[in-house]
Amino acid sequence: VGGGIQQLLGYPYAEGWDQAPSERKKFLDWIAKKGSRVLFLSGDVHVSELYHVPLGNGVFAWELTSSALANGSRYSPAFLALQRKERKWCVVRPNFCVVEVDIPEGDIGAGTVRFQCIGADGDLEQETRRSF
Repeated sequence: VGGGIQQLLGYPYAEGWDQAPSERKKFLDWIAKKGSRVLFLSGDVHVSELYHVPLGNGVFAWELTSSALANGSRYSPAFLALQRKERKWCVVRPNFCVVEVDIPEGDIGAGTVRFQCIGADGDLEQETRRSF
């Protein structure tokens, strides 16, 4: 699911789906009920973050926010100070993110996903790999 604003968590000083809590809850409950594996891609907050969020019913969703290549954020200290157990990483300097999904033919259960955050200078800032 792609969108211009954060969908799973959000911040009080940025637009996000958390500002429409009943609609957001209905959608996420529907995903959990179906048992779907979902990846959310978002931007807008001028930092890059990776979240792994429980939706209920043993279902988790990933959200990768990539939005810091061309500009930094005056809110960077606030983003870094906010500690969330769902957050795997947060990068505030200029960067871009890459997602790689590998699903072997005939065996979706053996698939892997890799999230990378690459600095504007080309250096790897963060990386997370998971099987599903």
